[in-house]
Order: sequence, then C-alpha cells, then structure tokens
Amino acid sequence: PFMAALWPELLAGAAWWAWGDIDVLWGDLPRFLALAPPRGSFVCPLLPNPWGAATWGPFTAWRIAHNTTELFRESRKWRRVLQEPRPMQFDEWWGSGSSDWRMSFVVQRLVRQGRLGDAGVALPLAEAKSCVDPCAWCPCGAYTFE
Repeated sequence: PFMAALWPELLAGAAWWAWGDIDVLWGDLPRFLALAPPRGSFVCPLLPNPWGAATWGPFTAWRIAHNTTELFRESRKWRRVLQEPRPMQFDEWWGSGSSDWRMSFVVQRLVRQGRLGDAGVALPLAEAKSCVDPCAWCPCGAYTFE
C-alpha cells in the first residue's frame, strides 16, 4: 500500500499501479486491466469472497486516475504500521489486530462510502499453493508446483 507514494517517479505515464507476490503467475495483465470499466478503481482477483475482503496481498491493482496512490492515509493507524518493528500484513485481509490495521478493510469502507469501485475484472493468474484450505473459489492454492 505504500509503494506508489514511496516511488511516484516509477508511475510516470502509467495508468495502473499494483502490489504482488513473487509466487504468482501473472498472465497478460495490460490486456485484462484494459477491460476494467472507467468506474473501476481497483482490480482484486479475490473478489467475490466469503469475507468481503477488498484487497489481496498476492495481487491488487489500482487505477492511478482515481487517486489511489495514497489510500493508506485513509487508515487511522498507517503511521503506527510503518513504525511497527514486527512483520505486518497491512496489504492482506487476514491477521490479528483491528480492521484499521488491514488495507482490505480500509478499502471496504471506501467502497461502502462510494469513494472507490471494484473493476470486476477476472484476471488470468494463480498463486503457488500456500495453504491447505480446500476452497475452490480462491486463487490461493490453485496450483502446486511439486
């Protein structure tokens, strides 16, 4: 959630910015992001999901024109997140702590307020098997490389 604000020069001329993990197979992202309707502020492959999580640590893309480069400031605790010496999961929907410690819940609030909109684009990606959950809807664990 902090990358776009830390290195704005890397976004010059770009329409989208994103965060992602190294164990994700991406597919043709520019082609699929181009399918996002103009109202779509972000693309999250985890949507829809049973928890209502709005972001996904392995990949979430943000439309720059929708003022998404500093969304972390919408969390009342973003400064504490940066000061925390222990590992944090600020980009994830899971973990301990209040919902304001999770970017996903911050984005959920902004969607409910009508300030952001999910682009509703299905992306061709899969994350390496990282959990033992048998869920069929989730991209996490879609493939194992054994």
